[in-house]
Amino acid sequence: MADPQLSPAAQAALDLIRRHRTGTSFVEVVGAIDAAGVPTDGEAALCSSRDPNILYWVGVSSEVVDAVTELLRAKLVHLHPTEPLVYHIDGQVPMFPIAQRPPSAGYKEPHWLPAVLNAGPAPQQGI
Repeated sequence: MADPQLSPAAQAALDLIRRHRTGTSFVEVVGAIDAAGVPTDGEAALCSSRDPNILYWVGVSSEVVDAVTELLRAKLVHLHPTEPLVYHIDGQVPMFPIAQRPPSAGYKEPHWLPAVLNAGPAPQQGI
């Protein structure tokens, strides 16, 4: 089902995430965007809005960052922490320390927070 307001890259990612429903890795999302003919290689990174040193995925094009950001802002998908094993299985693991207990002032150096994308808005806290 096409969402006409979405960019082609965001639509390709959303279609895959909706098919999976839960647990879509960034490796898979980048692959779907690439298959849609959108450039995916680059130097950009998807990082936390709260701490730019918390990285979700690195080494992608600005089109990938824009597509994922578009989906997150529209609340069509949400991030969910996962085990690094997911990315080991996918064959791509960023070479950064894993973010485990982010300090209140933020990290001084980049750390990777393993996460997957799930369809729909984030669940309410405390429910």
